[in-house]
Amino acid sequence: MCTGFLQQTIWAVIIAVFLGLTQPVNSQSYGDTVSSVSGKGGSVRLSLAWNSENHGSIQWQISHEPDKWTDIPGATAKNLMFTADTSALFRAKVVSGSCTPFYSQVTFLRVLDISTLSTDSVTDSQAVIQGTMAFEGMDNSEKGILIDTKSLPDASSLYVRSNQEGPVFTVRVSALIPGQKYYARIYVILADGTLVLGNIIHFTTVKIEGLNRINLTDSSAFLWYRIKNAPVVYEHGIFHQIGSIPDTNSAQHTGMQDNMDWRAELEGLYADSVYYALPFVKIFGTYCFANPIRFKTFSDYTNEEVDDMPFAVSKKIEWKPYSTAKLVSQPGIYADYGRIKRLGNSDTLFLVYHGGPANQDWINVYLRKSFDNGNTWQNHEIMADISKYSNYWRFCNPELIELKNGWIILAYTGNGKPETNENCYIHLLTSKDRGKTWSGPQLIQTGRSWEPAIIQLPHGELELFYSSEARWWPAQSGVYIEQEIHAIHSTDNGQTWSFPQTVAYYPGKRDGMAVPLVLQENKGIVFTIETVNIATSPYIVKRDLAGSWILTESGFESSPYRWLAGSFSGHGGAPYMIQLPTGECVLSAHVYRGGDWHQNNYMQVMIGDNDARNFGSITTPWGVLPTNESAVNNSLFMKNSTTIVAVSGRNFRDVSGGIYWLEGSIVSFK
Repeated sequence: MCTGFLQQTIWAVIIAVFLGLTQPVNSQSYGDTVSSVSGKGGSVRLSLAWNSENHGSIQWQISHEPDKWTDIPGATAKNLMFTADTSALFRAKVVSGSCTPFYSQVTFLRVLDISTLSTDSVTDSQAVIQGTMAFEGMDNSEKGILIDTKSLPDASSLYVRSNQEGPVFTVRVSALIPGQKYYARIYVILADGTLVLGNIIHFTTVKIEGLNRINLTDSSAFLWYRIKNAPVVYEHGIFHQIGSIPDTNSAQHTGMQDNMDWRAELEGLYADSVYYALPFVKIFGTYCFANPIRFKTFSDYTNEEVDDMPFAVSKKIEWKPYSTAKLVSQPGIYADYGRIKRLGNSDTLFLVYHGGPANQDWINVYLRKSFDNGNTWQNHEIMADISKYSNYWRFCNPELIELKNGWIILAYTGNGKPETNENCYIHLLTSKDRGKTWSGPQLIQTGRSWEPAIIQLPHGELELFYSSEARWWPAQSGVYIEQEIHAIHSTDNGQTWSFPQTVAYYPGKRDGMAVPLVLQENKGIVFTIETVNIATSPYIVKRDLAGSWILTESGFESSPYRWLAGSFSGHGGAPYMIQLPTGECVLSAHVYRGGDWHQNNYMQVMIGDNDARNFGSITTPWGVLPTNESAVNNSLFMKNSTTIVAVSGRNFRDVSGGIYWLEGSIVSFK
């Protein structure tokens, strides 16, 4: 066995030498010694050529003095990896049974005294790096710093050469990327062309970025920005000006801390005007800038003429027999929460709903299209498919809006997995070609939330409403406690949104399912909500077109800005409201009658005036349904000026369900 082993040559070879420093030792007593050079602190790898015929145990040894070898503790594998510290000799000792030990070729590693010392004056695009070299007996032709974004700068990295004399030198590295982590190490090129690398240090450049949330009025703007990796926050703020990108000569506003971010308030702005903002931080005398932020202030609605003439309800609804109803969601799946929108004045209708392949599923969002005013429908498209996501467990509550510029926005809820506030979002899909293609989803972090709905004001501003449980989430012992309505706004067709404002909150209750409406003749903005944990519901919340939302804190049933809509035959949940061409507001809800609401509630409709008050003339489109059948999460749609459609989530005794279309006629009181 010893003979077979002797037939194999055992070598120790340097596979990779990265860093190093120290004084040389005498290596002349070993004639077959292989020499290499490193820098102190470098990663070194010695590898023993070991074939399948070789056998025996391996022990790596080190020598700092001639003929005095010491075993390296734990170094018993064919590869030896270590950090260069001092110059030394290395070999591998191999023992097999009673055979005489065999030794590999000796490797002499000379460690040079070079070191990457520090970084200084780091901005968003520059850094000063200091290095030192102090060794004798070996000439060098070049020194400097290697810089790279990979963790081990090597011969392929960027070379920044120093021409300074003396052992300590500095180099300035430019054209760096903001917010990027870099790795730097000293290098020396010896007279024979050998590249010796020193230890590695790292640094991250400064980055300032504007947040994609802006709170706007017709005369002011709150903007937020974030400063990253600055050791000390120096002078900072926002430059701004109207119409073009600002510079350091533009109007300046100093920022103030807002939690972990910074914000600046710009006042005295012109209404309905485009501004540009440039967040900045000044470090080591150098300006670091974020990308410019374009924003448009709100329109001034104070001079809009408001119709305040007396109004009398003159219309009522006569529903067709529910035997005439038709299924409009795609057969073969469960569907609920249907909403229909018409594109412009065309016969093109878009129907969205949530559902899934199994009964009672609320997991996917679907879209069906009709090009003949609802007579026929194309196969649905899956707009949000839960099977393609691992970080969500449900998509639900879809709503559509067509903007004045022709874009279509589809909003829906994304419940995260795990369902923490940090993982829950409103998703927005946008189509700029009438629904042929969609971009997104754009994610708006809302915390635990539900039921987004969007309106567009007369001059183009958007307001998005949603139900928020974030303040009380997670649920306590599985019980959903309180909920409030949040509103956010956008002046750039939904590309940028504000931070939320609470616009409805009834302490101890659950306000939810807001459906907003811009009233005709500039009479204001209203939304209807359900309120849970109370016998009375739904409610109406209002603001003037030229006003702002005022949170009602008492007198919830009859305050100036919030009032009880009217009296359905029971608690009215999931309300929906539209306005007839003649001005009347039509309000629907599903009425609670005991048992599982989703399986037993039924739909009722009332008509009110053009200010969303004085609701009456209750009708029941589907009649009072049998036990374990329901019409829930309903909406309303105008097929034409005299035909209204109840769009209902019908659930049946076998727990199947779909979206059904039932027409009613708008007729005048005799």
